[in-house]
Amino acid sequence: MQHEMIKPDPDSLRSIAGYWRANVVTGDNRGFTSIVTDGASTVARAVQECLDSLAKTSAKEREEFLSMEIYEQLKAVSDLLWSTVSEGAFRPERLGRMQSEQVVVYGMANIAILEAYGLLIPDEYNGIQYNYEMSA
Repeated sequence: MQHEMIKPDPDSLRSIAGYWRANVVTGDNRGFTSIVTDGASTVARAVQECLDSLAKTSAKEREEFLSMEIYEQLKAVSDLLWSTVSEGAFRPERLGRMQSEQVVVYGMANIAILEAYGLLIPDEYNGIQYNYEMSA
């Protein structure tokens, strides 16, 4: 059962971050972190669109996606981000536009999907984080 995500207020959203520590399904133990500040509202809308799209699929398609494909996509994002490491640090600026979008769609959105369907319990190592500007 999908839980409704909080829809970010575009005017106060300052960043969105996705944290994925380890993938026990595929054996990838490296994980990744992706933080977006410029365009955070756009990314948040894309994440919500992915959630909405999955909710519209048949129960069988959703089950198949949630059982393995989603974890394979997260591993692919991890592999992509780790391929940018230079001198011990991630260098996401080395990614092309399409690869960067892949990180957002297959990274952040899939983490949000796992959270929404109760397959990922957010903690300090895993989850989606929306950061808002506080109003006075």
